[in-house]
Amino acid sequence: MEPPIRRPSYPPQPSEVQPQDLCGHQPRPLRTADKTRPTHRRPSAPTSAGGSERHYKSQHALRPQLACTAGKAEGGAPLSQAQRMEQPPRRPRGPIRRSSREDPDLCVAFPGPVTRESCCRFICELLKHILHQRHQLPLPYEQLLHFCSRQQDGEEVVRRPIKEASDSRQCQRALSDLAELMSQLDVFFTLTAVPRVLLLFGGSAVSPKELYVIDMEGIQVGNGEQSLSPRPCLRQLFRALFLADPFSDLRSSGLMSLVLMVQGHRDCATDWFRPKLNYKVPTRAHILTIKLSSSGTEATTYPSDDYVWFQAPITLRGFQN
Repeated sequence: MEPPIRRPSYPPQPSEVQPQDLCGHQPRPLRTADKTRPTHRRPSAPTSAGGSERHYKSQHALRPQLACTAGKAEGGAPLSQAQRMEQPPRRPRGPIRRSSREDPDLCVAFPGPVTRESCCRFICELLKHILHQRHQLPLPYEQLLHFCSRQQDGEEVVRRPIKEASDSRQCQRALSDLAELMSQLDVFFTLTAVPRVLLLFGGSAVSPKELYVIDMEGIQVGNGEQSLSPRPCLRQLFRALFLADPFSDLRSSGLMSLVLMVQGHRDCATDWFRPKLNYKVPTRAHILTIKLSSSGTEATTYPSDDYVWFQAPITLRGFQN
């Protein structure tokens, strides 16, 4: 005999009516949490008038096989070079970054002749500026020298990073080597004409990472009365340097060593610089050429047999605070 069916005394809601099981028992009504609980079901394969679920699964199963056989022929053998050339080129994964300027040249023409002392000052100012721009000095040379002198005199330095840099031995050594190099350059310019100067950063003198060539073959050398003052020439030089901005395309590198090479007459009788008779200017580096000249004059020709390269005996090493 079948058990009686229990019916609720109140009229059930349409959403709460549940089908009876085989035994005739009424299941419990759904709770609020059961109604709002999401059901995770696998979406069914879309079917169309001309396809079925079996066709949908077969197409998805063939995708890995098509990806594996993309570079092979029908028989399974790899494609030949002619067949690869016929295929459309693949799209690169990422953008190819290329420098907008490769090995730029900066040309500055002064409106008149200059003296050798002014040329030496141009080299020294460019040397200090490039050292600071390439992050070999944490501050410009004059500021570092000022704070170091204040520290030696016993005055208190307000800014802590500058105090730590001035107290370090690397700072003292770098400033002393740079001062000695500039003083010896001043002596070398009084002995001979200097057509070119090389600043070689990183690596060695034969294979540097960065090369800065200061070409002064087009400068007309004059005496003190007829030549230009060095101050307006320096303003013109650095104005052209700031407008060109050749250091923005370079990566920020770590500490690098600096080797200085000067070109002078072989009989200049210098005691400090070392002659390098067989030295050749490197070409496999990032090269920045700064050409200094005088307007209205032709470049002076310096014979290679008489003018050789001289290397500074000290190597400048940068430091960071």
